[in-house]
Amino acid sequence: RFLSEAPKMCPHHELYEEGATPKEYGMPEIQALSRRSVEGIVAAAVMALETALVVIAEGLVIDPAGATNALSSQNDLTPNLSEAMNFVNWGDLEGSVGAWANILMKELQSFLSEQSKDPDTGEEDLGINILLRDSLIGRDGIYEITFDDLSFTFANMEVELVKIKFVGLDSVLGVDPILAIAPQTLLNSLLWQNVGVEVVASVDLGPNEDAEEITLALEMKDIEVNFAAFVALDLDIIGNMEISSLLRTENIVPCILSALYNASVPTLSVDIGSLSDPEIKGFVSDEVQERIEASVKEIFDSYREVFFEAIPR
Repeated sequence: RFLSEAPKMCPHHELYEEGATPKEYGMPEIQALSRRSVEGIVAAAVMALETALVVIAEGLVIDPAGATNALSSQNDLTPNLSEAMNFVNWGDLEGSVGAWANILMKELQSFLSEQSKDPDTGEEDLGINILLRDSLIGRDGIYEITFDDLSFTFANMEVELVKIKFVGLDSVLGVDPILAIAPQTLLNSLLWQNVGVEVVASVDLGPNEDAEEITLALEMKDIEVNFAAFVALDLDIIGNMEISSLLRTENIVPCILSALYNASVPTLSVDIGSLSDPEIKGFVSDEVQERIEASVKEIFDSYREVFFEAIPR
């Protein structure tokens, strides 16, 4: 409509009208979306996400990143900084820290890789799982990342990302001895039995409807992770700690982090034994859910190998 009126406001056009002003047109009113329409939008969004993941995975396979060097972070450590800072030398704990540190490291490795009694449940479990529950993920084995006010609104629909949950992080089946391959670089390997990822969102259709959650869940089994870790700990800070505090499992991680000067993961490889089809739970009707899951299954069956090849190795 504005284009049709433009000649009337141009003094060089034959249809020019002196004093003509553009009319004001209000924005068209967006009709409230029905639940059925929102279910269709959710289904389309899931399909779009699946397509995007396939494109990203194929790009990673076709144009993989260059091989990384486990010692890259170590090599970036300038001699001046290394001399100025008093870093722990993981390859010579007795010489850089003291005999007690060497003993403590051996005890820690033994605790992490061997069966111990969980003081809360009384059941036998790997020490690393007990440490994870005590320090990072809680007694239920779930680690959550929550979000505040991360949402978008269209018409009467508001979709908010609520949280991402990692389930089964305390299902470690084995942990290799920690190997020092340089003064501040460690090499290690972990094997998890199963780890699940759940993305939880909330869908609100307005004051006449209760907000409902929708969950996209995925489970991986037999996950082997190999990595190199660059860990530069300030020895001066550690020297001020009481040894007794480092012997308590709930204190190990916080105490180490408090002395951390720099850390990175120069190399990371992941080998997944099996990957489940994504599962949609909540909000959508059974009919729409079946259609989504059928479509997702078809995509995953067709491109499962592509996804595996795109995982860092």
